[in-house]
Amino acid sequence: MGSIHGGTKANIIPDEVRLQVTVRSFKAETRDRLIASIQRITRSLAEAAGMAADKMPDVVVTEERTSALYNTPEFTRDVRRSLEAAVGADHVVAVEPTMGAEDFAEYGITREKVPLCMFRLGTQPPEVVADAKAKGITLPSLHSPFFKPVPEPTIQTGVRAMSTVVLDLLGKR
Repeated sequence: MGSIHGGTKANIIPDEVRLQVTVRSFKAETRDRLIASIQRITRSLAEAAGMAADKMPDVVVTEERTSALYNTPEFTRDVRRSLEAAVGADHVVAVEPTMGAEDFAEYGITREKVPLCMFRLGTQPPEVVADAKAKGITLPSLHSPFFKPVPEPTIQTGVRAMSTVVLDLLGKR
């Protein structure tokens, strides 16, 4: 993900162009290595192109980031058991790790090391999902402008699932 900003007119060479990118990894050490590589490659390309020293690109790393979310294995097993009780084992599916980013990952890297488990909630009828899969179509995801959940069953399932998990974790069920 990223953006490019430069210039104001098609026929004028801008004095500055900004390229913004998101760097994601499963481990902080890998992220650091990726950033160092971006800095090294950017400088090397500029030098190879004969860029003047005062025009060398700046690679600025901001603190604006989201850490990789790691589901705590034991906690995730407990959550899974609760979800299976709430919606049925056949409706709880494990997914492969993704490079998606969620703010609550930060809770898992705090001093307190809060146990985490992120689960996804289906928002489309199973037949729609199966049809899309059969056709090789990817349905719009949460951050897509085309995302359109089916409200009533999605909310009902989400409330039932989350309530069951919370009550189980609190020992109230």
